[in-house]
Amino acid sequence: MSVATPVLLILFNRPDTTARVWEAIRAAQPPVLLIAADAARHPGEEAQVQAARAITEQVDWPCTVHRRYASTNQGCKWGPYNAISWGFELVAAMIILEDDCLPHPDFFRFCDSMLERYRNHPQVMHISGSSFAAPAGTYSYQFSRFTFVWGWCTTRQAWSAMDIAMEQWPQLRQQGWLRRFFTDPHDVQYWQAQFDNVQHQQASIWDYQWTFSIWQAGGLCIYPAVNLVSNIGFGSGATHTHQEDSWLANRALQALGTLVHPSDIRINQQADQWLMRHVYAPKPPSLWQRLLRKLQSPFNR
Repeated sequence: MSVATPVLLILFNRPDTTARVWEAIRAAQPPVLLIAADAARHPGEEAQVQAARAITEQVDWPCTVHRRYASTNQGCKWGPYNAISWGFELVAAMIILEDDCLPHPDFFRFCDSMLERYRNHPQVMHISGSSFAAPAGTYSYQFSRFTFVWGWCTTRQAWSAMDIAMEQWPQLRQQGWLRRFFTDPHDVQYWQAQFDNVQHQQASIWDYQWTFSIWQAGGLCIYPAVNLVSNIGFGSGATHTHQEDSWLANRALQALGTLVHPSDIRINQQADQWLMRHVYAPKPPSLWQRLLRKLQSPFNR
């Protein structure tokens, strides 16, 4: 079955991963396709940039295509931000895939279903296809405060809250705003450091600004019980995800099955705590834990 929601593909200079993602989009046959490509940083990568763009010329299904090809390199912050903002000038809702995010066929059905089900619930601002926590209960998805952006969808209305400059962060930081979301000082310190780095231009990213904007708007996110999108871009060709043996890389894709909806819209706090400890900010072991591990070591027997 074809996807109903327009799809935005953001690409750069990786024709190998772009080809795999493109085939998944091609199989889904979106009625509206938006393609945003960044420009080369230097002449040496121009051929790779052009090869990636050429792959997306192979549109062989009935489809309205919009293209935005940058003439100068915009980078990992402004490139995706400008691409998404441009997309919402044209359509009211979008599925967003980058050139290293490989979706399962059920990802498109999941996005269609979630956008339709929660279109009158503006607090649902972000729907992810990636899943890193263990399934909770019998539901097909759960609510979270975290924004996984390896394949996701949202609406123009939600994106209008995006504050790429995080203008209110200094005041909110002073007010201890993060303590509304986290009781553990370790978690508060983690997010405070991330937001500080972003605002001080020490990180060329856009997704933590999106997280900040959702929290500031009182929004929440959805992610599926099974993993529907795999990041296939870890390695030397990546900008941020260099560690090829990371447990987050090339994760297996799973079928979604019949959708089973939660009975209410509420963050799964236990699952979010697991994500903080395993994905975002693992805690160093306490003195007691280190002593216990030492006692359990076979070299102490």
